[in-house]
Amino acid sequence: MININAIIQDAERYCATEKTELHMPTVASFLTELSKRYGGEIKRNECGSVARTLMSDADKNDPKALYELGLCYYLGLGVPYDYAEAARRFRSAAERKHAEGISALGVCYMEGRGVEYSPDKAIKMFKLGEKLKQALSLYNLGLCYYNGYGVEEDRKTGFHYIEEAAKLGLGEAYNKAGEFYERGDFGESGQSRAIKCYTEAANRGCGEGMHNLGLAYGSGLAGQPDLFKCSEYCRRAYEAGFVHTFYMLSQFYNSGSIPGVPQDQYRARAVRERAADLDEPNAICEIALETIMNSQHEDIPRYGVRLLMQAAHLGSGEAGCILGGLLSGGALGKDAQPLALRYYALASFFGNGDASLEFSKYYAKGLVVQQDAQKSLKLLMRASKQGNGDASLALGKMAQDGALNFPEDQRYKAAVFYFIQGAKSEHPGCLRELANCFKKGLGVERNEMEAKEYLRRAKELERQNGKRGKGLFGR
Repeated sequence: MININAIIQDAERYCATEKTELHMPTVASFLTELSKRYGGEIKRNECGSVARTLMSDADKNDPKALYELGLCYYLGLGVPYDYAEAARRFRSAAERKHAEGISALGVCYMEGRGVEYSPDKAIKMFKLGEKLKQALSLYNLGLCYYNGYGVEEDRKTGFHYIEEAAKLGLGEAYNKAGEFYERGDFGESGQSRAIKCYTEAANRGCGEGMHNLGLAYGSGLAGQPDLFKCSEYCRRAYEAGFVHTFYMLSQFYNSGSIPGVPQDQYRARAVRERAADLDEPNAICEIALETIMNSQHEDIPRYGVRLLMQAAHLGSGEAGCILGGLLSGGALGKDAQPLALRYYALASFFGNGDASLEFSKYYAKGLVVQQDAQKSLKLLMRASKQGNGDASLALGKMAQDGALNFPEDQRYKAAVFYFIQGAKSEHPGCLRELANCFKKGLGVERNEMEAKEYLRRAKELERQNGKRGKGLFGR
């Protein structure tokens, strides 16, 4: 029987929190570390004995064992998933000044995993780590300041902490600095610095740094495009535990167009299946969709649905949004709106803008949850931030109409801000509104050239898509 109260509690929690970029080991990276320690590959189904050994050592208050046992509960390795138990073990490790334990407990507080959601306590934990000169805590504290997690956004201070973590040898800190430089946070001249940072990250064994370095070679960011180097660094990243790069490797093996990388569809599938076995949510989602699409039956296969659920809980916003759509549309049975809400909320937490928009509608209409215009608006803003053009269009029009309580002289500037957000995701409705703003000088300086360019882009997208974007509730 569906526990609606528990679902509403979940929705409230996911409305208040979002998944952050803060560092927490993955299944793949933790298993890679264990394999190095024990001198042989340790697979997921072999973690029961590892967990039992850690329990024995944790009973002796060994800080490292307490932290790693917490990871086992957090990742579901050798023991059932249990965020509350994971947080309890992290706290025990943190009380003994274990670096990773302090950082992990901070992440739990920042995301509301196994403990009450408390950004203040998270920052307190990271600052404790800062005093002890612990690289992970410095890194996570830097991300908090850089992105405004629990503190006022301060990129200068955030980058300072990330640099301090890099000086202590943390590969993830070098990689993150590279990402900042690549996306132009510090000006266009940052591309060469990005490559240096990715190289430093890769040299320190950071799988994501290897992946980003591979993408840089593939795109030409590191000079002349070199797909062979791209494939080599992606392979190294995969082997180092960054299994998210499975999608690149799969493309390489499927295409067979790269010198030195033979076409091999079996290897492409094996790469994806291993990634799925290591809890890579996007790999699981791909397999789920393939299972559903290849089904010969009219009904959606249960195995495919179970895989979608698994992917959604592990972090695939796409899987959660698909499940929400199937449930709300009645494809998986009648009266499934509470479960649809759960998966839209979960997908929203993991950054899916389409799910955040649907989640917003539940509060706007009072479906399953109590009607709440403020929460609906908060989720609508989240959807816009996550790249949903319909949400951006709706917010822009609300700003123009005075529904967002901006001062009279700021209404149109606010509207332009939201229309620009929607334009970044190539939303034709937002492009049309921008064209109108530039034509009439609403919130921006009048500019006929800009207006014509935005209108041209809008019409081109409408021809491609066959329709205009209409925003929330078809507005």
